[in-house]
Amino acid sequence: QRVAASGDGLLLDLHYSDTWADPGHQSTPAAWAALGLDSLEAVVERHTADVMARLRQVGVVPEIVQVGNEVDEGMLWPLGRISTAPDTVIGWDQFTRLLKAGIRGVRAGLLPGDSVRILLHYSQGGSRGGTQWFFDHIEAYGVPYDLIGLSYYPWWHGTLAGLQANLSATAGRYGRDIMVVETAYPWRIGGWEGMAPNRAAMTWAISRQGQAKFLRDVAQAVAAIPGGRGVGVVWWYPEAIEVPGLFIWGGGSLALYDAGGNLLPAAVEFVDGGAGRYQRR
Repeated sequence: QRVAASGDGLLLDLHYSDTWADPGHQSTPAAWAALGLDSLEAVVERHTADVMARLRQVGVVPEIVQVGNEVDEGMLWPLGRISTAPDTVIGWDQFTRLLKAGIRGVRAGLLPGDSVRILLHYSQGGSRGGTQWFFDHIEAYGVPYDLIGLSYYPWWHGTLAGLQANLSATAGRYGRDIMVVETAYPWRIGGWEGMAPNRAAMTWAISRQGQAKFLRDVAQAVAAIPGGRGVGVVWWYPEAIEVPGLFIWGGGSLALYDAGGNLLPAAVEFVDGGAGRYQRR
């Protein structure tokens, strides 16, 4: 309600899990764990429709609904799991059944005048081959969607040039608008180094200004997608400020605030630079 009142748009990300979901974690909620595929498909649709109805009751209709989070290997494991090896028909059939159920649930909660776009999220923003593999299957199985979402963390996903090439190729191949729906970069040393296997791709300075330059470059890459298909950038966990005694992602070094809660220059890019402002269409 606060987001809606502010005049900003809302992107709702449904994880379909009791905890976070990413390429390595897609655990079925405990309450659904014993269900067979038919029952799981029905409950995904019903749950999603209920979420949308509850939002509507308080006057909030998201502009975008993301059905699943980083679903590179499916969601709601084990029934909805897919894999690159082996790339099985049964895996894709079951995953896309669940995905379509979530999408039906979104649509069931809408009124004729609502304009909600469905986003599908693949994590490997720097991988042209991986993105094509995933969305070629999505197209082949007739999954209805509006937006492509990609993640881009250079220490996992490679160079900015790789991201740029993938963005251009993906827009041309599928004719969909694209968002980088997860990205981040450190503003200081401390807490993130252990999860950075590809430090060579981190060509920006590890500093406040380096973080801002990174965001500016990613936003410009999205804005440059041919045909105006680039429509936004989302920073992952901007409020991840270090708290003594608690585990905080990246040790507080990947936030858009410093340890004292003050806005960093990268955060100002979203305001003054207009970085990644979702374009309503």
